[in-house]
Amino acid sequence: MRLFVAINFPPSILKLLQHDISELRKNAISGNFTPNENLHLTLAFLGETPEKKIPLIHEAMKTAWIGYQPSFVTIKGFGKFIMRGEILYWRGMECSKEVLDMQQKLVEALGQQGFAMEDRPFTPHITMGRRCRMKKSFLEQEYESTLVAADMEVAEISLMKSERINGRMVYTSIYSIPK
Repeated sequence: MRLFVAINFPPSILKLLQHDISELRKNAISGNFTPNENLHLTLAFLGETPEKKIPLIHEAMKTAWIGYQPSFVTIKGFGKFIMRGEILYWRGMECSKEVLDMQQKLVEALGQQGFAMEDRPFTPHITMGRRCRMKKSFLEQEYESTLVAADMEVAEISLMKSERINGRMVYTSIYSIPK
C-alpha cells in the first residue's frame, strides 16, 4: 500500500483552501485540482509499503511526538513547482519551530526503522493543482494578493493510505496520534 504521514486540516481551513482552489481553477484552461478531501500537509512520504511495516511507522510517529507541544502553522503564500514542463501550484505553509523539529524527528525515526527517506529539505506546502495550464490573462501576483493567511494548531498527525479508486486518488487515514 502507498503510505505517507500527514497533518490533516479542520473544516475551517479546508473551506479556505477550497475557495482558493476554486478561484485558481477559474483562471485555468486545464489542470488536475486537489479535491477538498485530499488536502493535507505531507510530513513524510513512504511510498509503497508492506502492511507488516505499519507497526514500525507507528513507533516512528510516537517517537516524533514525544515532547511535542501543540503549536501552529500558518497557511500563507503561493507558488509553483515546474517539473518536466508541468506546473504544480501550491499554498505555502509557515511552520513553527516545534512543527519543523517534530517533522525532522519523524524523518529520522523512520530512517532508523529502515525506511528510505527523501534526501532534500522539507518544503511545507499544500498542493492545489497539478498539470495546470493557465489562461493568458492569469497573473500570479494578482491572484496571490487575494489569498488570505490562516493559522491552525497542529495537535495530531496521521498515517495516510493513498489509492486509486474508480480513477480518482483517495486518501484514507489508517490511524492518528493526537496530543
